[in-house]
Amino acid sequence: MGDEVWLLFLQQMVLARGYAVPYELAQGKLRKEDALPGPENPVLEKLLTSLLFVRLASLLDEYLDDYAGTNNITIGAKRPKLFDRIEALRSHLEDPDRLHDLRKERRPLAHEAAAECSWDELDAAVAVVHAELEALGFVGDRPDYVLDSEWEYLEVDPPTVERRGAGVIETTSMNKYTVGVKSDGAWVNTYNWYTANTIIRGPREGE
Repeated sequence: MGDEVWLLFLQQMVLARGYAVPYELAQGKLRKEDALPGPENPVLEKLLTSLLFVRLASLLDEYLDDYAGTNNITIGAKRPKLFDRIEALRSHLEDPDRLHDLRKERRPLAHEAAAECSWDELDAAVAVVHAELEALGFVGDRPDYVLDSEWEYLEVDPPTVERRGAGVIETTSMNKYTVGVKSDGAWVNTYNWYTANTIIRGPREGE
């Protein structure tokens, strides 16, 4: 496995944490600081961190399996799990006992509906795994990913016309919204959506 899988996970974590940004962006304020803060969703606050933590442990498992295979390290168990891979690679790891702690923390998050973790706990776990992957040679220094957003006004020329019953909906322009992750000022992962600026009027000759 290359570093692209891990970097994508880091980007997705930034995007997930900024789930309220589209609400702020859609207010159409010229200055971001004038927008009202997005509401915190208590359901997402609990689910996102848990799901990301479980995915974090799965990625760690995949990277350790890849390292063992590449370096001809035998994992003794018939059906090896994360525990077995950590033990087989113990001498190659920076802090195998801390990885076992993460493995134990993952289990209730994956199997118990009431289990949860905070963003700070997730951040700490990600830092531990990144350090291990860096020591194993899979990744370099952790990128400084930041969440950003923008919107732009797009003319629709000529306007589009759609008949609706006895009237006409004319689209004169669009607003394009972008939310994503930047590194060193450049976009590395984005998603977009559009809203139409329309007028409703009566049909003209030929429409």
